[in-house]
Amino acid sequence: MRLVIDAAAGMMAYFEAGTRCCRFANQAFARHYGFGPDEIIGKRPWEIMGQEGWEAIAPHMELCLRGEPVRYVRQARSPQGELREIEARVTPHLEQGCCAAPWCRCWT
Repeated sequence: MRLVIDAAAGMMAYFEAGTRCCRFANQAFARHYGFGPDEIIGKRPWEIMGQEGWEAIAPHMELCLRGEPVRYVRQARSPQGELREIEARVTPHLEQGCCAAPWCRCWT
Protein backbone atom coordinates (compact mmCIF):
# COMPACT_ATOMS: atom_id res chain seq x y z
CA MET A 1 0.00 0.00 0.00
CA ARG A 2 2.80 2.45 0.88
CA LEU A 3 4.38 2.01 -2.55
CA VAL A 4 1.12 2.98 -4.27
CA ILE A 5 0.46 6.01 -2.04
CA ASP A 6 4.07 7.22 -2.28
CA ALA A 7 3.88 6.96 -6.10
CA ALA A 8 0.68 9.05 -6.22
CA ALA A 9 0.92 12.65 -7.35
CA GLY A 10 0.54 15.06 -4.47
CA MET A 11 0.78 15.01 -0.71
CA MET A 12 -1.46 12.80 1.44
CA ALA A 13 -1.94 12.46 5.17
CA TYR A 14 -4.46 10.94 7.57
CA PHE A 15 -5.08 12.47 11.00
CA GLU A 16 -7.02 10.94 13.89
CA ALA A 17 -9.96 13.14 14.88
CA GLY A 18 -9.76 12.81 18.67
CA THR A 19 -6.04 13.29 19.19
CA ARG A 20 -5.35 15.15 15.93
CA CYS A 21 -2.27 12.92 15.53
CA CYS A 22 -0.94 11.99 12.12
CA ARG A 23 -1.51 8.27 11.53
CA PHE A 24 -0.22 8.13 7.96
CA ALA A 25 1.62 10.40 5.54
CA ASN A 26 3.11 9.72 2.15
CA GLN A 27 6.69 10.71 1.37
CA ALA A 28 5.67 13.91 -0.44
CA PHE A 29 3.71 15.22 2.57
CA ALA A 30 6.43 14.29 5.05
CA ARG A 31 9.27 15.74 2.93
CA HIS A 32 7.41 19.00 2.32
CA TYR A 33 7.42 19.58 6.08
CA GLY A 34 10.98 18.33 6.62
CA PHE A 35 10.22 14.86 8.01
CA GLY A 36 10.59 11.27 6.93
CA PRO A 37 7.34 9.28 6.54
CA ASP A 38 7.91 7.42 9.83
CA GLU A 39 9.06 10.52 11.77
CA ILE A 40 5.80 12.37 11.13
CA ILE A 41 3.58 9.64 12.64
CA GLY A 42 2.10 10.70 15.98
CA LYS A 43 2.73 14.41 15.44
CA ARG A 44 -0.08 16.94 15.56
CA PRO A 45 -0.60 19.43 12.71
CA TRP A 46 0.92 22.37 14.61
CA GLU A 47 4.02 20.24 15.33
CA ILE A 48 4.31 19.46 11.63
CA MET A 49 3.58 22.82 10.02
CA GLY A 50 4.16 25.26 12.88
CA GLN A 51 1.65 27.42 14.69
CA GLU A 52 1.18 29.85 11.79
CA GLY A 53 0.46 27.01 9.35
CA TRP A 54 -1.96 25.40 11.80
CA GLU A 55 -3.84 28.67 12.35
CA ALA A 56 -4.26 28.99 8.57
CA ILE A 57 -5.85 25.55 8.18
CA ALA A 58 -7.62 25.09 11.54
CA PRO A 59 -10.98 26.50 10.35
CA HIS A 60 -10.95 24.06 7.41
CA MET A 61 -10.10 21.13 9.67
CA GLU A 62 -12.91 22.05 12.06
CA LEU A 63 -15.42 21.95 9.19
CA CYS A 64 -14.10 18.53 8.22
CA LEU A 65 -14.37 17.29 11.80
CA ARG A 66 -18.05 18.25 11.64
CA GLY A 67 -18.39 15.92 8.64
CA GLU A 68 -18.08 18.40 5.78
CA PRO A 69 -15.66 17.84 2.87
CA VAL A 70 -13.48 20.91 2.43
CA ARG A 71 -11.43 22.31 -0.46
CA TYR A 72 -9.13 25.30 -0.11
CA VAL A 73 -6.05 26.90 -1.67
CA ARG A 74 -3.29 28.57 0.34
CA GLN A 75 0.36 29.46 0.13
CA ALA A 76 2.74 27.59 2.40
CA ARG A 77 6.47 27.81 2.98
CA SER A 78 8.42 24.59 3.39
CA PRO A 79 11.11 24.32 6.10
CA GLN A 80 13.62 24.82 3.25
CA GLY A 81 12.04 28.24 2.54
CA GLU A 82 10.31 27.28 -0.69
CA LEU A 83 6.96 29.06 -1.15
CA ARG A 84 4.31 26.84 -2.72
CA GLU A 85 0.66 27.17 -3.53
CA ILE A 86 -1.22 24.22 -2.11
CA GLU A 87 -4.65 23.06 -3.18
CA ALA A 88 -6.01 20.88 -0.40
CA ARG A 89 -8.99 18.58 -0.19
CA VAL A 90 -9.86 17.44 3.30
CA THR A 91 -12.34 14.59 3.38
CA PRO A 92 -13.97 13.30 6.58
CA HIS A 93 -13.61 9.60 7.29
CA LEU A 94 -17.01 8.85 8.75
CA GLU A 95 -17.74 5.99 11.11
CA GLN A 96 -21.32 5.59 12.37
CA GLY A 97 -22.11 9.11 11.14
CA CYS A 98 -19.26 10.76 13.07
CA CYS A 99 -15.96 12.01 11.72
CA ALA A 100 -13.28 9.55 12.83
CA ALA A 101 -10.50 11.38 11.00
CA PRO A 102 -9.83 13.98 8.34
CA TRP A 103 -8.10 12.58 5.24
CA CYS A 104 -5.99 15.27 3.56
CA ARG A 105 -4.92 15.32 -0.07
CA CYS A 106 -2.87 18.25 -1.32
CA TRP A 107 -1.48 19.23 -4.69
CA THR A 108 1.17 21.83 -5.37
